[in-house]
Amino acid sequence: MPTPCIGIRFPVCSGNDTNIQETEVSEGERLAYAMVQEGIIRFDDEGHLWRVSELYNGPGAKGGVLMRRACEPRLAEKKVRGDYVVFCFGTHKKTYQAMINRLSYIVAHNGEINDALPVDHIDFDRRNNRPSNLQQVTVMENNHRSIAAGRWSPRSRHLLLTDDQVRDIRRRSSEPDARLAKEYGCSRPLVNHIQHYRAYAWVKE
Repeated sequence: MPTPCIGIRFPVCSGNDTNIQETEVSEGERLAYAMVQEGIIRFDDEGHLWRVSELYNGPGAKGGVLMRRACEPRLAEKKVRGDYVVFCFGTHKKTYQAMINRLSYIVAHNGEINDALPVDHIDFDRRNNRPSNLQQVTVMENNHRSIAAGRWSPRSRHLLLTDDQVRDIRRRSSEPDARLAKEYGCSRPLVNHIQHYRAYAWVKE
């Protein structure tokens, strides 16, 4: 028998906006955490988010209250720019987003999170959102870790690429920027800037 789902009155759907601020608790994160508590979505042991029940307004739903019923588990996350993973949901009128690393941290800490601090991936893999791989650090600590690991360059303010990778991106200028950006884990504008020597200009052929 489906059970009423109090407070959550919209089905999950796809969203297109991927401009997310990581250092503040968004409305999407609060709503997503409520969906975890309601049993609509859940994390597995690998840190992936799954949709395990669905809301409907069909037979058995009374007084305009949406009902919840079990469904075939399906992955409820998608990768966006920079290899971050997000959960998108909402209605046809409004969509929400929650960053998976922050949501995983919130769930693991029973709803507690410091709004002012980013959630850092200990192994630098933004797709690894196991609670054991997440920690809150200051922005300065996060930047220092990335620089020390050779993953970020304060000179270019982008993901640090090797000289050989930069040369390869320039040699493959006939290929779509999106393909190269995905392969090298950087943004499409950066690929374009590299090919026109607006970035990594010191790297010569």
